[in-house]
Amino acid sequence: MRRSASSLALFLAWQAWKLHAFIAAEVRPPAWDQANHMQVAWKYFSAISAGNWGDVWFYTPNGTMPPFPPLYHLGLALAYFSTNPASAALWLNWFYLCLLAVSIFAIVWRFRRDATAPLAAILICCTPLIQGLLHTQLVDLALTAVVALAYWALLRTEGFQSRGGSLAFGAVFALGLMHKWSFFTYMFPAFFVAGQALRGRKTRRNVLLAAGVAALFGLPWYLVRLPLVVVRLTQATNDFVVPFWRGAAFFQYARWLPAELGWVFLILAGVGAWRWRKNGSRGAGLISLWVLSSYLFWALIPNRQMRFLAPGLPGLAVLATETSAPAIGVAAAYAFVSASRGRSLDAPAREDWKLAEIVDAIATQARGGPSLIAVTVIANDERFNKLGFIWTADARGLDNMQFRGVHDIPWELSPFIIWKTGRLGPEVVVADFLNAQAEIANPHGWFQKAFEERGRWPLPDGSSAVLFGRKHLLKPPFVTSRVHLPLYSSLPFEISRADIAFGRWDAKRGTYRRASISSSGVRFKGVEIGDFRIDLDDAVLVPDRDGARLLRIGKVTIKDARVGAAAANAFLTRAGIRVKSLAMDGTIRAVVSVKGLPVSGELSAATGDATRRCRLSLISAAVGPLPLPTGILLRYGANGPLFDVKTVGDRTALRTIFGLTRTLPFPVELGGCSAQDGEFRIF
Repeated sequence: MRRSASSLALFLAWQAWKLHAFIAAEVRPPAWDQANHMQVAWKYFSAISAGNWGDVWFYTPNGTMPPFPPLYHLGLALAYFSTNPASAALWLNWFYLCLLAVSIFAIVWRFRRDATAPLAAILICCTPLIQGLLHTQLVDLALTAVVALAYWALLRTEGFQSRGGSLAFGAVFALGLMHKWSFFTYMFPAFFVAGQALRGRKTRRNVLLAAGVAALFGLPWYLVRLPLVVVRLTQATNDFVVPFWRGAAFFQYARWLPAELGWVFLILAGVGAWRWRKNGSRGAGLISLWVLSSYLFWALIPNRQMRFLAPGLPGLAVLATETSAPAIGVAAAYAFVSASRGRSLDAPAREDWKLAEIVDAIATQARGGPSLIAVTVIANDERFNKLGFIWTADARGLDNMQFRGVHDIPWELSPFIIWKTGRLGPEVVVADFLNAQAEIANPHGWFQKAFEERGRWPLPDGSSAVLFGRKHLLKPPFVTSRVHLPLYSSLPFEISRADIAFGRWDAKRGTYRRASISSSGVRFKGVEIGDFRIDLDDAVLVPDRDGARLLRIGKVTIKDARVGAAAANAFLTRAGIRVKSLAMDGTIRAVVSVKGLPVSGELSAATGDATRRCRLSLISAAVGPLPLPTGILLRYGANGPLFDVKTVGDRTALRTIFGLTRTLPFPVELGGCSAQDGEFRIF
């Protein structure tokens, strides 16, 4: 064993040397999801540095990203001791590569105590898939390693006859859950083994012991944010949706496997699986089911990315060892040579995408203005996107910047606009960006009247980054005191038949002191709102082809807004939620079906005694006949707020379901609310 272990240690040392060379040459900002993971790690690092452990426990990322269990990101946080944290973070991946290699080595050693154990580990670690994950700031390599460790621990349970092995498996299961929610999807064979073990008296105790350890250390984090996890994951798994029955979508992963693992590896794994089944080797079924069940589950999920299947594939290296030592040796040598040449990697580059310079320029120009700086990014390219700017600003201690895309809220409300010329991003995400780009290019449009260029930077792909800032208007844009708009459309709003009354013009601030808008036909994200009346303080509006374009809001006061049960029903139906019943008569009661799961609940809609503001609170909730403990689900306690608005200075925190907050760059005031006579009303 010493010789085999030494050869594996030499391989891992070589991988460390290669990674060091990659890190030394890589200075680009992280890509899309990678930037988000680095930003989460920064939040953890900041909270720990300040001694705010509660912020670590309750932290929830903004936007539609699912909340991430903390273990991987706590490891990433160590990278912030480096001057180049995005690259230094890759050393954490090397640690998990070592864990993956050792786990595969240990599994194979149980079956074949020969040179195939280190060769199998080298074979899987040198595949393009694993090498690609090693060089990116994503949790998937860590999850792959922990899944492999879990199968080694499962084998050590001896069918849950071993108490120590069962304890170890329960602990590793909890470890996996605290890395990523999807850990359990790779463990269906373990559930089958546990189900069989429940039949025996001794093994039943060990199964319950393992389950207790897993629940004790793996579930509390999920319980305090369970509804949010479910909502976010539903959104995430529906990105780039292609149902498995459409075309050959079910076989998409099979088409990707040759490029990600190599034909030689796949052939050896197939031959090995056949021989293992023929020989009836102990444990062969478990390893085969590890691979098969993972494929079946993730092929059904409409959002398909090869990294999602990665934790189910190391079992193929174990199956391949049933061929012959020379065959797997040749395959491992070929994989090693390919990895040494780095053919599967995005080559490192010393490219400056100017994110830091742009963020610093915005901070300088915004000095003395509002405490929250809203910035719209009109681009979603790999190295130039909203998530990259969020991470850059936070890492530079500028967490008062709010970066968003053109579809988040009306993008023209941002005092700063960042536009990338040339390629804006993948074709599937640039439609809204192209519309915004057309507005920028129109010499007679509202954009040219209201914004001016404040900076321009050349980018490595030959394009330019252009920073626009809102102009200070010296004269009132309108010569009349009232404007009628047949249609005002700006995502996510659509207002028809609107009347705007302008108050006094403040030349010093370049704003209208007040603008009042009333309309009987408003749609917000598809929800029809009746009797809509709001006042806008310190507002900027300029003429547009539709009548007017709103560009600045100092403060919003909602005077009246009504949403009927029929409109709410239609909105939920468009969101894929089947409404069985919805009533608004003192409280809001609903019975719905979410992806076939029956869910019911009741909300109170009332005006807070102290604040005199609208407050929605959860009274009860249930999944089918099972009531949910609201005191556990709500961070703020039983009957806590599901919707609350809190204004602090020149910004508003909109607290929505289960403690998730959204910060608006202007104060919002609203009175009370009620749910009566089939409608929800804010007044």
